[in-house]
Amino acid sequence: GEFIDDWTYKIFPEAPYTNFDIAEFRMWVPQENTNLKAVLVLLTSYNGSALGLANSPEWQAYAEKERLAICTVNFKSLENGGNYAQAGSGSGQALIDAIDQITTKHAISQLSKLPYLMRGYSAGGNFSYSFSNFMPEKVVGLVSIRGGQLETTTKNRTIPGLVLTGELEGAQRNEYLKGIVLDKRNDGGLWSFAIEPDA
Repeated sequence: GEFIDDWTYKIFPEAPYTNFDIAEFRMWVPQENTNLKAVLVLLTSYNGSALGLANSPEWQAYAEKERLAICTVNFKSLENGGNYAQAGSGSGQALIDAIDQITTKHAISQLSKLPYLMRGYSAGGNFSYSFSNFMPEKVVGLVSIRGGQLETTTKNRTIPGLVLTGELEGAQRNEYLKGIVLDKRNDGGLWSFAIEPDA
C-alpha cells in the first residue's frame, strides 16, 4: 500500500486482498489519545466513500466524549463480482493492516491493539456484520443500518449488536433480519432490532 496523505492509507488490490478494487482508510485521533477505548470504524453505502466523516465535527465530538479514535473507509468492489462486504475475503485484513500502518507512522502503534466499534450503512452495514464474524475478538460492538446480506452465525453472538432497517425495505427482508437478531438473543446475545417507519 501507500500513504495518500499523513492520515490516509491505501491498500493495493493484490493478494491477500482479493475482494475490492479500491480500499482507502483515513484516521482521526483525539489530541489527548491516551486511554482510548476503541477505534470507531465508519462505512457508508455500496461503493461509497466515508473518508470525509473523519473530519465531521459531530463524529469528532462523539469520539472525544467516548474516548475513541476514528477510522473511515472508502471501498469499491471488483467489477467481476468480488464483494468487499465479505470481510474474510481480504477487506477485513486490509482494515487491520491500514490501521497498523497509520498508527505506526504516527508513533501511536498502541492504538492498533484497540478493539473496533463498527458502524456501517447498507453495504457498510454488511461489512460491519461480516467483520464481526471474521474476527469477533476484535469487535466491541456493531451497528448495521440498512444492511441486508447478514448471514446466520453464532460467531458474533457475544458482541453487542444493533440492526436497523426501514419499513419500506419489505416485510420479507425485515423478518429475515429480525430473525437473525432473535436467534442471537435466544442464544444469550445482547442484540437489538428496530424498523424505522416510512423509510
